[in-house]
Amino acid sequence: MPDYTEREGKVNMPVISLWQPFASLIFEWDKERGDFVKAHETRGFKLPDRLIGEHVGIHATAKFPSRRFISAALNDLCYDRFGCAYDVSLPQGQIIGIVRFGEPKPTEELARWQPADEITAGDWTPGRWAWPIVSAIRLAELITVKGKQGWWKHPIPLRDPNYKIAKAPPAPEQIP
Repeated sequence: MPDYTEREGKVNMPVISLWQPFASLIFEWDKERGDFVKAHETRGFKLPDRLIGEHVGIHATAKFPSRRFISAALNDLCYDRFGCAYDVSLPQGQIIGIVRFGEPKPTEELARWQPADEITAGDWTPGRWAWPIVSAIRLAELITVKGKQGWWKHPIPLRDPNYKIAKAPPAPEQIP
């Protein structure tokens, strides 16, 4: 069970670091689909059972990935969502939001049902895992912190560890 000990109005929460633009795409709402642009995080390993349904911090790495990892489709998606200078304007080296993941599924079970933007925003190669994002909210104040590989913990302000975050773009008064 994650350590949700409150200290000075903050919760010591599990955090995972993601490259940009993948971290920010999690918090982008697609009005047409009624879902997040990136509604799944795809990984080469299954989400630990203890983290399913729990609050998890999303940290954007301090460096932008090499351009060779940005496909033309991903570049177009990010240009449309964030503007032409997204590679320098997106937050880096900061915890940018909080998510809750649902039950992970093998990518090959879900890939054929995903819209093009979702496929573009992840690695849906067979043999990987898709962690569904059941709720996501951007932090009102980003937390600058050096990230780490794998899972790590960091104090994150949260009004209540049982606070329900809806799967919808948050209203400003909902942001912890």
